[in-house]
Parts: sequence; structure tokens; C-alpha cells
Amino acid sequence: MIESKEKIKLIVGLGNPGAEYRFTKHNMGFLLADFIKDRLAPNLNWKKWKKTGEYLDIALDNGEKFFLIKPLTYMNNSGIMVRSFADFFKLPSHSILVCFDDMSIDFGRIRIRRKGSFGGQKGMASIINVFSSRDIPRLKMGTGPKSDKIAAENYVLSKLGKTELEKLDSTLEKAYNAVMAALEKGVESAMNLYNCGDNNDNTD
Repeated sequence: MIESKEKIKLIVGLGNPGAEYRFTKHNMGFLLADFIKDRLAPNLNWKKWKKTGEYLDIALDNGEKFFLIKPLTYMNNSGIMVRSFADFFKLPSHSILVCFDDMSIDFGRIRIRRKGSFGGQKGMASIINVFSSRDIPRLKMGTGPKSDKIAAENYVLSKLGKTELEKLDSTLEKAYNAVMAALEKGVESAMNLYNCGDNNDNTD
């Protein structure tokens, strides 16, 4: 049986608002959130949250519910909406799964962690800061490898290339399945299933 403290109740997709950012590497979290919505709640519309983001309340087949959110404060201030939303619904940090891009991982791969540092990702840094805790589960979607010739700030805001776009649906499918495993079986089970070929430690 999954212990209640391991239950994921809030899925956060990180990204930047605006059409110009939609298919940039930094928007993998938003793309995954939209993918989850299309799979589980295609008939629902995003609802506004205090001018800082959008959210959905989604019911699974087993009757359990979870929230899906997209902070719209731009990446570096993602924690503002996440903390406001979590406080209102009394959701502890360990019940949140934050989904975002990671340029240190090859495109098409995902990695799940129960806790850790922000790993250079400014949106995750903002969330860790507002909760004053690193004990926040996260799902990282690879956008690498990054060339040493490109500055990180420019790389994350660059558009997905042709090869990446061809792999995008399968990557989002994999990430979606990992999210479902975390929701239904817990983060530990999702790690065991989807961190294949990775050492399953708990940190970045």
C-alpha cells in the first residue's frame, strides 16, 4: 500500500507564457501539462488562478483527484503561483511533482527524483526558495546535449529542432506515463519504472 505521505496531489508544468515560447526547450513542462490535459480532460478549460497561472482539477478513473497547474509568471518566478496554490489547498511540498526541462539530459530521456537541488533550473530554484525545502519531487525532461559554444540562457530559449520535434510526442508520452505512475503508485515506483539505466538516488 502507498503511504499517504507519498501521494502526489499536484502536478506542475513549468514554462514561459506566450506563443513565441511555446516550442522552446524551456517549455517542456508546459507542453507536458497540455499533453496531460488532452489525455485526461480534453473537455475542460483551464481556469485562472489569481492572475499568476492556470489550473485544472482532474479526476482519475479510480476516483482520486489531482490538480494540474501552469504558472504564468515566467519561469524565474514560478514559485509564486505554486506556493499560493499549495497553501490554499493545504498541499505539502512532498505531494507536488514539478515537471521541467533539463539540458544536462539527452533529449528523449526523463529522470525522476524525490528531492534535490535546483540543478541550474531557475523555475525549480524559485519553487525551492518559496517552500524553503529541497524535498520536492520532480520530473526532468532532457533537452540536451548542449554545445559548449552556446550560453545556457540562449540554449533554453531556443526552438526545438527538427529531430527534437520528431521525438517530441514519444517523449511527452513517456513523461505522461511516468506522471501517471507517480499519481497511482507513488514517486518511488515511478523512479523504478522510468529511471532506466540511471542510478536511482534521491538527488540531482
